[in-house]
Amino acid sequence: KKEKKEKSKSKSRKNDAPSESSPDKGEGGGNLDTPPRKEGGGGDTEGRLRELEEKVGSLQTQLLEKEKAVTELESAMQGRIDKAPQFQSLQKMLAKKNSQVKSFREQLVAYGWVDPESE
Repeated sequence: KKEKKEKSKSKSRKNDAPSESSPDKGEGGGNLDTPPRKEGGGGDTEGRLRELEEKVGSLQTQLLEKEKAVTELESAMQGRIDKAPQFQSLQKMLAKKNSQVKSFREQLVAYGWVDPESE
């Protein structure tokens, strides 16, 4: 029984440790898949640099496209909200309350009240 417990403990320890062959890429998996660096001579660093710059450029283009799409979706959603009957009734109520506040301020001024915001 002791041997079985020890084996199961060692198996669970192996499962808890992250695998070296599959590093955690995090959410989005946005790594550039860079191969391991070679030690020694100059190699093709200029070619690799050019390749990475091209990737950066394409990613920036994709980012701009996504930002444009988000802006378009936000404006479409705002249009849908503006047309919603609940929003329209809320705007009517707000306009009514604003006009009431204005008339109350005018009445207070007529009775000699000085608005602290106007000073």
